[in-house]
Amino acid sequence: MKRLAKEIMRRDISFIKKEAKIDYILKKIKSSELKILMVIDDYNHPIGIITDTDILFKEADLDFPNTYSLLGSIIFTNLSETKDYKEKLRKEVAIDANNLMSKNLIMGDINSTVHDICNLMINNNVSHIPIVNDDNEVIGIVTKKEIIEIIIDNYFD
Repeated sequence: MKRLAKEIMRRDISFIKKEAKIDYILKKIKSSELKILMVIDDYNHPIGIITDTDILFKEADLDFPNTYSLLGSIIFTNLSETKDYKEKLRKEVAIDANNLMSKNLIMGDINSTVHDICNLMINNNVSHIPIVNDDNEVIGIVTKKEIIEIIIDNYFD
């Protein structure tokens, strides 16, 4: 039997606006069982997600990208490192949800299968898949925990 997102998703999601300040975010995520906050716009559409990993950036050390100097200029040896550094720096100095949230949302819909969700998680290196309805409103979320429990249950059935 193919299990669908609507059957396994969690519905206890906390929502915030992008203007929410860091102190409010930290209090809200501390009181959230899932340690996830969905950032929504004025129309209740998802524009970002804040997870426990995003909070870690507030305390983690940043590794400056490798550079060398040439004729008074700084040359970055790996441009992908520069992009990663800018993203980490944005999160470390964030004072609101807009700067702390992960903006590249990977989402599923209510008819996404467990197989689909597994592929989304693995291919995009994420642990949480927000589930949206036909109006693009978040109505649930599937985490690795739910997926792992299903895989283990199926193994012993």
